[in-house]
Amino acid sequence: MPQSVALVTDSTAELALALGDGGDASLGELGWGVGMVPLHVVVDGTSHREGVDLDAERLASALDSRAAVTTASPGPSEFEAAWRSALDAGAEHVVSVHLSSKMSATGDVARSTASMLELPVTVIDSRSVSGGLAAPVLAGARAAAAGADLDAVVDVVNRTIDRTQVRFVVESLDRLRRGGRIGAAQAFLGTALSVKPLLQVARDGSVDGWQKVRTLRAARQALLAWGQETATTAADAVIDSLTDDEFSDGEGTAVDVTVHHLERPETAKEMAAALRAAVDDTVAVRISRLGATVGAHTGVGTVAIVVSPRVEGDPGRWTPAP
Repeated sequence: MPQSVALVTDSTAELALALGDGGDASLGELGWGVGMVPLHVVVDGTSHREGVDLDAERLASALDSRAAVTTASPGPSEFEAAWRSALDAGAEHVVSVHLSSKMSATGDVARSTASMLELPVTVIDSRSVSGGLAAPVLAGARAAAAGADLDAVVDVVNRTIDRTQVRFVVESLDRLRRGGRIGAAQAFLGTALSVKPLLQVARDGSVDGWQKVRTLRAARQALLAWGQETATTAADAVIDSLTDDEFSDGEGTAVDVTVHHLERPETAKEMAAALRAAVDDTVAVRISRLGATVGAHTGVGTVAIVVSPRVEGDPGRWTPAP
């Protein structure tokens, strides 16, 4: 029997990359489908669909060769095709979750398309991107697969959005400045050229600064320390909300942590290993390459950490043993 609620997202969630350490897992392995609408990456005037005919490796090569790279939102027909596919498969309603409206017009296009077509589609702004988008999408997909109704799925998605944090380090600010995605961080950064900023996706979905250091190494160390502390605190909070026993056994995941990178696999592996060493087995740590759209704006060498506690109503959330 088909589930009543289907999830759709866009390619910046990078789901196929995020589900396994090597980025090799597929959505099919989870037992449910999530519809995906690709964004467009334009390289030297030629448009490519992210995740379809352009991957992160080819994007990195284009950036290294100083090709002209821009991005564009999907068109209305692409959203319609993804939604109708889900509805034709038996879903009664679609929850369509997309990257931050502060970063892209993708969500606005989705919202206007849904209104024009009068389809049973709820569009949600994740106020994030990459793993910060994937986390609420997967939480909603788990809830929908377990039989949750529309209101419950939307609630799980929104509460996961509220609790998910994304922080990152870029090797150069050139791509962010060129694409106009640096937003409120510009005032934080000023004109200093001798600092390495640590950036974050703010609560409103914009890119902002949170710390400045002198070297790339120090920036990555600060990012790792933040990830270790935030994941540990978040896991403790989930477990404390469910049991008074500090040493209680249980099953499921309390917190999802994703280490993103663009062409820095060894750095990502080292960070993931350090994160795993600092947390217990209620925290799931994964490695994911950044996709082409995000990479086009952050540049080669970007490393990010996403921390997302699982919320009440998520069937995959940690629960104490009976």
